[in-house]
Amino acid sequence: MNTPTSSTHSAGLQAPAPLGRKILTVRKVAKTQPTPTTTTVAAPKAATTTAQASQGEPAANKIATPRKTTVAPTIKLTGFGASAAFGAHVFKLDLPAGNAGDVVLTEEFGYLAGLNGMPERETRACFPRRHWKPLGEAALKDFNARLRERKASIGKWNIGETLLDRMLGKELCVLLWAAEHAHPEQLDAICLRWTTLRPEERWWLYAMTAAQGGQAQDGERGWRKALFHALSDIGMSGQRQLMDTPQTFSLFDTPR
Repeated sequence: MNTPTSSTHSAGLQAPAPLGRKILTVRKVAKTQPTPTTTTVAAPKAATTTAQASQGEPAANKIATPRKTTVAPTIKLTGFGASAAFGAHVFKLDLPAGNAGDVVLTEEFGYLAGLNGMPERETRACFPRRHWKPLGEAALKDFNARLRERKASIGKWNIGETLLDRMLGKELCVLLWAAEHAHPEQLDAICLRWTTLRPEERWWLYAMTAAQGGQAQDGERGWRKALFHALSDIGMSGQRQLMDTPQTFSLFDTPR
């Protein structure tokens, strides 16, 4: 007796695969599928900044505010480069109207007066008014040439008071100290020798002289006399230069 065949076999359908085989097939398919890629698009900076500002956060790209530039105040000058401000440390030259009397050079310490025993002022030099002209011409030409280089206003000797920058005042002291023992015929030679000195050399001579005798009444002390001998002896080359250029210091119309 023949065993009847199953209806599954008769319809041509295959028996379902075991469970283990189905799982393996699914895993293989999952491995072969491509992994999707994600593209991140950066948000515009302006939008991010706006969003941060709306949330109370500081903006990342905040534009810096330009700093205000402070301009130094302009110092008003008077005379020969002297500060016109109250309490400035300057030199003052008193020039009489006529030939009588003395030209007096005073150092005004300004706000420095009273510090460490500093006096309010000191009279540095006195020089006869009748012999002042060659010295005044030499100093006027030298000082104004340097003021022009610094694009500052030039000065002139006024009847009465004329203020000088304290460094120029020291240089004028050296000239007056060197000429205080000179004869009138020696003044041109002293002025010529003084003009050949650099400002730094004049400052050094002032410092050395003022340390031992820097007041008007100290004319007989060592360094004061040494200045006269140093600047009055110009040698033969200096004498030839003085003879060849007699108009060097003629800045005024009236001859001496």
